[in-house]
Amino acid sequence: MLTLHKLTADLMGETIIENFDFSLHSGEVACLYGPSGCGKTTILRLIAGIIDKESGTIDNQFARTTYLFQEHRLLPWRTAWENIALVCKEAGNTDIQQKISTLLWQLELDKDDWHKYPHELSGGMRQRVALGRALITEPQLLLMDEPFSALDFELKHNLQDLILKRVDDRHSANVLSNWTPRINSAVPGLLKAT
Repeated sequence: MLTLHKLTADLMGETIIENFDFSLHSGEVACLYGPSGCGKTTILRLIAGIIDKESGTIDNQFARTTYLFQEHRLLPWRTAWENIALVCKEAGNTDIQQKISTLLWQLELDKDDWHKYPHELSGGMRQRVALGRALITEPQLLLMDEPFSALDFELKHNLQDLILKRVDDRHSANVLSNWTPRINSAVPGLLKAT
């Protein structure tokens, strides 16, 4: 379970988040949405421990939390496959290699693209590789900062379905940010950040 209570955060002397309350249980997905600059990314970074809060409490009882940044942050000297394998403890293990292959197929990346470097991939492909790197760790809580911004409508919908299925199958949880509430209608929790 994740609980935020009376959370307040300042950035560069300006209060961005004030007295924010939120809770999330295993098996739940929530979407923070609102215009640029309203604090969606700040909330995700607070949960992840990347930035400090001014006041309030953050109680994250999930054993493994993974953060997917807006930027792909792939290593340019590693292929798509290698960027995902990088976070695996036993990347040479046959079972791990099979998991990576399955995940790359689920992310709708052609086998020819698996061994390309980030500069050889489109923006949407890079975003999917970064998502694969986050998913391969099998987090109990996945924080995603505008994860589908570079994807077309059909692919965005397919990947949202993949995330929802993984949450359901693994009884994990997911918080994502988006600038619009126009996401898969199956996502139950929409929280507007204003």
